[in-house]
Amino acid sequence: MPNITIRLSDQQLSQLQSGADSANLSINSYILDCLFHEADIDNKLNLTEVINRALRKDSEKEFTIPSLFTYDEWQSFSSADKRMVGRGFFKAAKTKLADEFRFIGKSQNIAAYVRL
Repeated sequence: MPNITIRLSDQQLSQLQSGADSANLSINSYILDCLFHEADIDNKLNLTEVINRALRKDSEKEFTIPSLFTYDEWQSFSSADKRMVGRGFFKAAKTKLADEFRFIGKSQNIAAYVRL
């Protein structure tokens, strides 16, 4: 995969980091999200929606991110969005949302969690 290097001021980097933190994304994922997903807002998978759906799960119930959506909903999301949100949720479950969710493992490359 090609790499691009950009030069930023400390203030610009701080703004990017703040935006990425707010969205529970890495800086790389946040930049890609800003650049390529604004126009596709109606059919966009986002971390906030995943977290909201996961929070509605009963305590001690296992789930995967795809299980939070209908088959048709899940199929309508791009692979890039699925990867980005999956990584963001994993990171959030290990840090900011560690009191709400626990990662329990992977099966067929799909992460499973339990609601605490």
